[in-house]
Amino acid sequence: MKKNLWIIIAVVSACLFAFTGCKKDKDDSSPNASKSKIVGKWYYDRSIERDKDDNETDTEVFTDGEYLMFNEDGTAYDSFDGDYASWRVSDNQLILTVAGDQAVLEIKKLTNNQLVLYHNSSESEGTLYLKR
Repeated sequence: MKKNLWIIIAVVSACLFAFTGCKKDKDDSSPNASKSKIVGKWYYDRSIERDKDDNETDTEVFTDGEYLMFNEDGTAYDSFDGDYASWRVSDNQLILTVAGDQAVLEIKKLTNNQLVLYHNSSESEGTLYLKR
């Protein structure tokens, strides 16, 4: 009986070590965003938008230096439209409020140099690529 108890303890210990002893390296592209990782100036790179009614896809490449500026105080400025907004992060979502209208964007990728945002509505879906 004592021998069986030691075998059980050894197996449980080995399992615990296997699951907690080895950690994966942190992936820099983790979409779980913190506010501090988003603060700053992000330049528009490109956008891909699909209209769900006619299934047409529109791709736009930005070359004129348009940007989104996310400020530490939760305000933002969009040089492309000249809009001011408020923003916040919740899990892997970026929530923007412009003139009372709220947009919830999924953060697909966030690194020091790239931010990829995705939206999906009843009319369209799209991905916006931003870079530092």
